[in-house]
Amino acid sequence: MSHALESSPRAAYLGKPAWHGLGVVVGERMPLAQFLETARMSYVPELRPTFYGAADGAAVSIPGQYAIVRSDDGRVLSPHTVSKRYSVVSPAMLAEPIATWVDQGFASWDAAFTLYDGHSEVITARLDDISVPVDGDDSVTEWFLVGQNFHGTSKVRFKVAGNRVVCANTVAVAFAGGSDLAFSHTASVAERITSATTAWESARDAIRAHSERLGRLARPCNVPATVDALLGIAAGVKVPTRKANRRDAIVAAAANSPGTNGATFLDVFNGVSFLATHDEGGKGGDDASARMASILDGTRGDFVSSALDRLVTLAG
Repeated sequence: MSHALESSPRAAYLGKPAWHGLGVVVGERMPLAQFLETARMSYVPELRPTFYGAADGAAVSIPGQYAIVRSDDGRVLSPHTVSKRYSVVSPAMLAEPIATWVDQGFASWDAAFTLYDGHSEVITARLDDISVPVDGDDSVTEWFLVGQNFHGTSKVRFKVAGNRVVCANTVAVAFAGGSDLAFSHTASVAERITSATTAWESARDAIRAHSERLGRLARPCNVPATVDALLGIAAGVKVPTRKANRRDAIVAAAANSPGTNGATFLDVFNGVSFLATHDEGGKGGDDASARMASILDGTRGDFVSSALDRLVTLAG
């Protein structure tokens, strides 16, 4: 897995280190300014005139073209020059739509880091008030607000993500289904960032609704009969070998995969999602990368989603 952090990492993480072990790990919540300082991300991008070398050796300014430069070390943050209309976004500005949630006590700054030699910044916060157990399940769901800025021709984007974001690959997973908010570096970008906080207002309600939906599955059921109903297998009808194998695999996973006991509708759903992640057979099962792709945008993800809908109906 590639992390794509800078060679001298600018990164901070709350509570536990990232898988790559880079950056500073802080043990407690802290204000944004302190968190960014810890991550070495207190800089401000600046627009500086660009020059070319004339035949006589003189440096000649290129009219209307500017480089995006990091204020603290002079690193150029984009291979593309921009015009005076370009609006820079600093790490502090990137954090603004998320800061409202942190300031109100709903979230904690979880990660701040730069990628691709400083061409991109990522800032995340964990939603504390919805990191709660699903009824009937001992696990805890965690959700994150993620902001990413690309300097130059790309955009500023934001996402509610169900995975912790600590590197380039986990950023890709978070945004695999697209962004919730995205806008370009126009002259009005500062105003758009400031007003973007209102777009998060439905996030907690949507995530809580998902948790409550899973909670409805914490009811006893006959697991084999439920799996038959899930797969559309009628009693007394001969089942094709492929479907029979799938049924047997789900029944087994509902009883034997981590966190399942073979007793509830939730066990069946957890068995389905476990197989989507771990089963090496079938379409998209060749390796972990292929399975992840199929979960995010393929048949495995479609089946997990439809299985949840069907199980909620069966649970009543």
